[in-house]
Amino acid sequence: MYPDISSFIAPVPHCPELPIPTSRNRSAMFRSKSNSKEGIADTDYNSTDVAEEKKPYFSNQKDLSNLIRDLDLTKSQAELLTSKLKEWNLLDENVQVTDQRKHII
Repeated sequence: MYPDISSFIAPVPHCPELPIPTSRNRSAMFRSKSNSKEGIADTDYNSTDVAEEKKPYFSNQKDLSNLIRDLDLTKSQAELLTSKLKEWNLLDENVQVTDQRKHII
């Protein structure tokens, strides 16, 4: 016995006369959707526009000092943060890890 719930689908028995349905593979489905004219086309859209708009910003020494002050970090915490950001290439190349000792209030 299966629950009588509208969102529940009871199992369907299969036999040689009623085989298990197979679905098209995903790439075929995507191709058919992209080839169909049902999709909305934006003729003004240019993929290079997106690349130009999203240039990374690398924090400079002043931005980093302000962040450290706002977060009220200790000297060691500030140096650790600066070191990690530098390691992950998220800081301007001119930012110095050791400069944080001078900027602590």
